[in-house]
Amino acid sequence: MGGARCVRRRLVLESVLYNGEQIALQPYGNGATGVTAVAIRDDFIIVRFKNSARDTYVYDREKPGSEHLERMKWIVRKGSGLTTYINRNVHDYAERLSSPG
Repeated sequence: MGGARCVRRRLVLESVLYNGEQIALQPYGNGATGVTAVAIRDDFIIVRFKNSARDTYVYDREKPGSEHLERMKWIVRKGSGLTTYINRNVHDYAERLSSPG
């Protein structure tokens, strides 16, 4: 009876406090990417990099600008390429979020 085995991975939803709102971060990537979690809103995107919770940044319409913001949101929805895009094209961020504690 060599049936298929179902392996369940527990997804831990992380969140950040930004502008007085607790925002849930969605897992991103396959573990091999530099970005581990994101949150998309109309006017900004929050990106957490794998080094630590301190490596969480907000990108908005002002920094790095609307064109980059919309492209980053499209890349997240596509599912891959965000780390490369940021490294090659985005040279500024609106805010670096500090970790709690």
